[in-house]
Amino acid sequence: MDFRLFSLFSGRVSTCLFSKRRRRIVEKTGMTVRLEYDFITHSVCEVRIKGTWYRTTPREFRSFDGERKLTLPHRQPRQGKLSEFMVGGPLIMITTMYNGPVYRYCTNEIIPRQNTETIIRGIQSKRTV
Repeated sequence: MDFRLFSLFSGRVSTCLFSKRRRRIVEKTGMTVRLEYDFITHSVCEVRIKGTWYRTTPREFRSFDGERKLTLPHRQPRQGKLSEFMVGGPLIMITTMYNGPVYRYCTNEIIPRQNTETIIRGIQSKRTV
């Protein structure tokens, strides 16, 4: 197929030939399994490291080997009614300690708890450059 292009930089008309290329099917590698979450993921996830509580993501929370806690409001406001918390009183948050399973990071493999206060990482593959 013949196609003519006008270059704005050079001010010339050039001719390009387009050819049909073979499409390659690429197989997906890496995370192909949906991760299991045994808790409410939209809650505030916190982990304790050396006596201090830190906020974290649900993915890191499920793989943390140490003390964990979840915080949720006692009820959700109705749609468009956020002001009812401001008028009707303070927002009450409920915090519970979480004692669920510890998963290896980015996998669904359950591992035994050892209270190391670290995120349990998966097997790292070596990248070739």
